Amino acid sequence: MSRTASRERSTAETQIKLSLDLDGGEASAATGVGFLDHMLDLLARHGRLGLRVEADGDLETGAHHTVEDVGIVLGQALDEALGDRAGIRRYGSAVVPMDEALAECAIDISGRPFCHFDADLPTTSIAGFDTELAEEFFRAVANSAKLTLHVSVRYGTNAPPHDRGLLQGLRPRPPCRRLDRPRGERRALDQGDAELVTTRIAILDYGMGNLRSVEKALEHVGVTATITHDATEARAADGLILPGVGAFPRAMERVRERGLDELIGERRTTGVPILGICLGLQLLFDSTTELGGATGLGCSTARSPSSRPPVSRSRTSAGRRCAGSASPA
Repeated sequence: MSRTASRERSTAETQIKLSLDLDGGEASAATGVGFLDHMLDLLARHGRLGLRVEADGDLETGAHHTVEDVGIVLGQALDEALGDRAGIRRYGSAVVPMDEALAECAIDISGRPFCHFDADLPTTSIAGFDTELAEEFFRAVANSAKLTLHVSVRYGTNAPPHDRGLLQGLRPRPPCRRLDRPRGERRALDQGDAELVTTRIAILDYGMGNLRSVEKALEHVGVTATITHDATEARAADGLILPGVGAFPRAMERVRERGLDELIGERRTTGVPILGICLGLQLLFDSTTELGGATGLGCSTARSPSSRPPVSRSRTSAGRRCAGSASPA
């Protein structure tokens, strides 16, 4: 299911075009309000969203119409992209430090619009953005997206960290610490190297995997995973695990029968981490010479070696064979 939306809004004061992809993509913002562009970029980058915004507003009278109307259109697009909201985690919260400020955001994708804004922001203008417009932006998003939204700044005196912290808390993932960088980019720490996201893991079931062993191993380190072959559930996950036991050619047949080859390719292009375990790791290669050869998933340009002689089926040898499992580059 596509989780995308495109919206336009035209009034006497503003003309806005916005496209949103909840599962990732390019980000750009051109609103004429420099700090608002910066905030929208942060939202897209830390939320791993595809977000494009173009706005032409009556900035000669101030930024209030542009800021509020961008919030309205963003909320409408979010509401549309979420669809019937099936399979999502509707609750989330984040506490975000930003220099000397500490911002907090709690959200319920409830279908009931409400915004509580509690932030003592200094009255100033930052690159065309008046700080009192922050509340109007959040309120517009919450009302149009039908969110219950609570945002606050616990302390801090400098306006830019306040606003950046609040918006980073709004990104569509509840908190769980993760240290990898969005889209593989290396960024300075003050640009958000350590981001807060939900760890949602899907263990892909194609009928030939040691599924419960993987599930139990994840539980041991405090991660809850879903065993599934449903594409919608897998697309909602932050990472995929492909386990496996048996013969490469037959396993690839089962993967294709359930459409998991297309799903894995799709998620890989959006930067979702994929971990292969035992046979699952071999399936991520381009091909194998095992049993006459077979084509793999093509996540790695390497060729999987053929299986070992029959003695390799011993428990000790099999354990050694699987010990090198890792996600593809």
